[in-house]
Amino acid sequence: MRRYLLDTSPLAALLLARPAAVALITPWMERHEAATSILAYAEVVEYMKGRSDFSNRHAHLRTLLGEVYPYFLTLPYPGTLCRPAPQSQPPLRPWTHWRH
Repeated sequence: MRRYLLDTSPLAALLLARPAAVALITPWMERHEAATSILAYAEVVEYMKGRSDFSNRHAHLRTLLGEVYPYFLTLPYPGTLCRPAPQSQPPLRPWTHWRH
């Protein structure tokens, strides 16, 4: 069962082998309890693109995804995050409470 959702900063710290991140996250990985979002993955990739060792870091990140499960956003109905504006909107009323 996935119990820990890693955001961008912990995932990047793990990838850069920061001791605190490795000590904290490695046990979760060993118990298959760590996950991340595809958005965090993309943000780490963008961060790593500025580094000279990008190809090695990217390969390491893809290897990490074998233990840190990547969640993808799936929506049951298209357009559930964004809905179109109503065709007719009520007129705006002036805000009189701000006037002195």
